[in-house]
Amino acid sequence: MIATSVSMTLYVLRMGSPFRRKPVIPLVLCGPAATPQEVENQAALERFARFLVVKGYAADTQRLYVGAVGRWIAAGGSPGHVDGELVRHWLHSRRLRTSLATVNLDIKALRAFYRYAEVFYDVPPAERNKIPRMRKPPQRLPRFLTDEEIGRVLGLLPLDTFRGLRDYAMILTLYVTGLRAGEMIRMCTSHLLDGGLLYVQGKARRDRYVPLGAPLAGVLEGYLHARAALRPGKGQALWLAGNGRPLRSGRSVWEIVSRRLWQGLGIEGGMAKVSRGGRPWQGHYPHELRASFATALLQSGCPLTAIADLMGHAQLETTARYLAVDIEHLRGAIALHPRAARQNGMVSSSANAGAAGAADAGEVDDATPLP
Repeated sequence: MIATSVSMTLYVLRMGSPFRRKPVIPLVLCGPAATPQEVENQAALERFARFLVVKGYAADTQRLYVGAVGRWIAAGGSPGHVDGELVRHWLHSRRLRTSLATVNLDIKALRAFYRYAEVFYDVPPAERNKIPRMRKPPQRLPRFLTDEEIGRVLGLLPLDTFRGLRDYAMILTLYVTGLRAGEMIRMCTSHLLDGGLLYVQGKARRDRYVPLGAPLAGVLEGYLHARAALRPGKGQALWLAGNGRPLRSGRSVWEIVSRRLWQGLGIEGGMAKVSRGGRPWQGHYPHELRASFATALLQSGCPLTAIADLMGHAQLETTARYLAVDIEHLRGAIALHPRAARQNGMVSSSANAGAAGAADAGEVDDATPLP
């Protein structure tokens, strides 16, 4: 059974699967006058791209992993074995130029590449142990918006135009359902199901169903009428541009959300480490609305497990990050514990006693003549 699975994987890597997306085009590592080794490296990179498709990696993950492995091979890395000293030197030079999160992504890409090399190049599994471990980046609290701020943004959108109605529906969908930008861009008209349910194509094939609620369902119904007026033909993409063509990628969602939040709030936001066109991204981003969705449910008393299911998190620890956002709310809750109240009473009693003792000591010092 294992041999059959391996042989099928090798066949798909060589011939390609007709049932999946085309792999990401790898970096071109060799030119017309390439050496045999450069040609083999290029072929290995192309097969690795197909390997990622077979394993079901997302398109963005394919692009990032292939780019990282292409840089590693261009720096002297070999598909057949791991040079421990070279990989440590390469990762060190990467840390000097990029963020810790980017270096961790390079390490993930190398591990995936040599996992593929175990099948195609008979590389021993122990070779992956030469790749350094990832370093844990400092924890950053997710940024979120209040319900009043989001209502202010929605209230300024012109609903008498197609773009205004589309942006209203997109921002409200992000806030009410907690979708990612990539999940938004993959939405089709057939994903809007009867009974107010939305079928979501999640990350790593973790698809899920999310309830819409009557207000959002009504807004999406109005958007579908405006969408039909553009005559999109047989296309199933839900979100369209003004010319009737589908939005290109999740970057379009970023730009729409950033522009509308900037107009509605008049404040600058964003992440300095996210680049766009060679410039640091200084706008708002859709994940703010996803964090706002999780924070609003937490403040309303929704169980953490239900929020994890709605957001499509594979691990509950990922959802637990949003607990830190609402830390003041949790401090108020823990203060109701009887032991906390008893401890506060003891602290206040000892503080009063200490203050009284200090006052008595002060009176004695005042009565004592100075030398």
